[in-house]
Amino acid sequence: RAVVELKIIGELCDFIEDELKGVEEYAEMATHYKAEYKELADVFYGMATSEMGHMKNLHGWVVRLIDKEKKDGTRNVPQGMLDVWAWKHKKMITRFNEAEIKLQNYQKL
Repeated sequence: RAVVELKIIGELCDFIEDELKGVEEYAEMATHYKAEYKELADVFYGMATSEMGHMKNLHGWVVRLIDKEKKDGTRNVPQGMLDVWAWKHKKMITRFNEAEIKLQNYQKL
């Protein structure tokens, strides 16, 4: 079962990366088009915020699965998994914060 959950966590991390890439790209496009094509820019902004929501939901599931493994007294979370998650998580948080700043800047323009 732990192997299955490790696989799920890996898949979810990949999906989070995909969603985050979408947030970054859509936020960039929203900012790019805002001056000349406001309605199109608003579409991209909406897509970015939607992807942000998907990413947050997936992130919540990764945290939930890891916490479940930590709390289960019969199994331990492999340290390697925790190390990989910590590394990926740090990178994702940095990218997430940068994307969030882009979306906030879009609203200020």
